[in-house]
Amino acid sequence: MMPFDSELDWLHDELKEVASRVNVELTRADDISQPGVIIQQILDSVDEADVIVAVCTGKNPNVFFELGYAWLKHDPVLVAESDNDLPFDVSAYRTVMYGGNNAQSWQGTFGSSLSAAVRLQTKQQNQSNAGLSATIVEGSGGESKLVIENTGAIAMYDVSVHLPDDVKRGFHLIGANVPIDEITPGAAASLLATATFGLSKSNFVVTVNALDGNGMEYSFRKTVSIHG
Repeated sequence: MMPFDSELDWLHDELKEVASRVNVELTRADDISQPGVIIQQILDSVDEADVIVAVCTGKNPNVFFELGYAWLKHDPVLVAESDNDLPFDVSAYRTVMYGGNNAQSWQGTFGSSLSAAVRLQTKQQNQSNAGLSATIVEGSGGESKLVIENTGAIAMYDVSVHLPDDVKRGFHLIGANVPIDEITPGAAASLLATATFGLSKSNFVVTVNALDGNGMEYSFRKTVSIHG
């Protein structure tokens, strides 16, 4: 969300470049081509968005109306030219700033700072949609399966499992079956394993690492149980 101002075309181009860099789709109100009530379409787009970027430069009333609505569900990334663009009740929020007398200084860091902010918000949004569980299914003869299930709403990629060093002496993953290329929501992958623990029940923590579609890293620590 940003003012429709030709003087800010360069900023819109910068936002498009950042979106491409972090693998997200950038949509502005003038990108909506379907017939309908424009304000409702804008609010619907805000509801459906993973990340909101609000350009506060110029204190545009439409931007701040949409920003107020966005705060109901999101933690928007704010962009402004100066502190004067931020009303008192907005100025406390972290903002990616541009502008100033030293153009070389802010031009060298603005894009990277904005990219980092968008990546962080994308990850926080996706974190609530991401989930992997780990369960041991025991078989006969000491053979078992470590089942990794996608319990979230987004696909996870390059899934790998880390076992504590003291556990590796008694629980071994067989073959080159990790990392797992992809686990879609609701799907599971089974990793063959052998267990040589004693007769008592053993509990230990496995760490499951993965990437989402944007290449962002996730780590899940899960407690599993096994009988020797």
